[in-house]
Amino acid sequence: MKISNQELIYVLEEANKKHLNRNYLVNPYFRISKLTPETFTKYKYIENKSIDLFKVILVVILLSISLSKLFLQFLISLIFYYQHIIFRKDIKKYDVLFISHALGENVSRRRDDQFFALMPNKLSQKNSKVAVIYTNHELLRYKANLKRLKSKDLNIGSYLLPKFLTPLENLDFFKTILPKSYHCLRLSIKYREQDPLKSQFLFFGFRNFFERETYSNYAIAQRVKTFSRISKISYLFFTFEGQSYEQFVMDSLIENNLNIKFIFYQHSPLTKAHIGVKDFIKSQKELYTILVTGHYYKKFLGSLTKSKDIIVVGSNKHSKHMTLKNPEACRIVPNRILFAPEGTRTDTSNFIKLIKFLASNNPNFKYVLRLHPNLRLTNRIRWDLYHLNKKECFSISLNSLEDDLCSSQILFYRSSAVGIQSLKHEILPIFYTSVNYENLNVIPDNLSFVRKSYSPSEALVLLTTLNGVKRNRVLDHFFSVLNYNELDRITN
Repeated sequence: MKISNQELIYVLEEANKKHLNRNYLVNPYFRISKLTPETFTKYKYIENKSIDLFKVILVVILLSISLSKLFLQFLISLIFYYQHIIFRKDIKKYDVLFISHALGENVSRRRDDQFFALMPNKLSQKNSKVAVIYTNHELLRYKANLKRLKSKDLNIGSYLLPKFLTPLENLDFFKTILPKSYHCLRLSIKYREQDPLKSQFLFFGFRNFFERETYSNYAIAQRVKTFSRISKISYLFFTFEGQSYEQFVMDSLIENNLNIKFIFYQHSPLTKAHIGVKDFIKSQKELYTILVTGHYYKKFLGSLTKSKDIIVVGSNKHSKHMTLKNPEACRIVPNRILFAPEGTRTDTSNFIKLIKFLASNNPNFKYVLRLHPNLRLTNRIRWDLYHLNKKECFSISLNSLEDDLCSSQILFYRSSAVGIQSLKHEILPIFYTSVNYENLNVIPDNLSFVRKSYSPSEALVLLTTLNGVKRNRVLDHFFSVLNYNELDRITN
């Protein structure tokens, strides 16, 4: 029998507690940020039985592919070494560093940051020397993307991480992962009969040390260490999602005796499925500050830690409700249903399948799909959208989010911030996911007006429930007005 969600959480905690230490978080396999159907695929071959020949062959094949890719990355790193020259040459003294991401709308000339809003700008205006390092999600266009990032605010230092390690760092990377991967393999063999579940978990974890995501974690830590050493920063801001790199980078800087205050900003909704956040708080003994978007999340995180250093600063998602791109559009269109999947290909595909089913069985509604701005479309998704566009009752939204929310009667969402943002409007939210993933709901269960659906047929029945509910002031509990003055107290 395949491993269940609860078994996976148990074996993950057991392995980290008894056999591994935080240095193993260079490998994201050992820290699940949010348990979703997408993240679960990494563990889909784990079963509660002894490792069989099929799994050995599977791992050998996958490992061979991964090693080939790492060797190719070593060769490519010679070609892309110029990125390291560009990255290092402009490093100077800064007081504050933000780690953001060069994704979607963030790689543009818009002044604010997609994750930190105007936090870097406001601190810069208070005479702090501020820099932002962006993680690099593209193989090419390094100089063009860096130019766009630098144009955001000339008073802020903008740096784009090189895509690859330096040639010598590739060797250091292997020195780091080889003993750790061997340790996992040895433990896997040791527990093969005694604890088959743990054995398989560690066996696949051994292979994952050679994956690109482990390489990326190591590369981020190397660059941030280099930057921090040269720049002598005093404050480092992370996004707070429970990702393994957050803790790995923090620990790497602490091990290098760099005197830095760490600040984590919860920019997006947290749910019970964010087990990485819980694991971070349980395992992190060093001092750090958490900034949250609303009092609900202060209470949520406060239940996990005795630390009083949790501060409500708010979110720019609140202020976006104050202005509409098209004020006349803020009239509810009868039978208009909005679909807002997360920025993953799996969730987008699932929502497209849902729309296909609903449109075929009840074409009297207007089905509007709002694609996530950071989504990278696959050919399969493009093909499905091409055929779906032939239906008169379907369209892809080009409106602002606020226009969509205030003009629709029903919202289908999973774990997107759009679910929370809908609480300002008279739209009826329907949480849609597969069975066993109820914890992904960003709207808590005590808000009884929320409907839930776990299959297209259930969703079809719910379409008859069109009664909107006024929910003024509910949004503020999750996303309050962004108070930049709190940053002064933190950084002084």
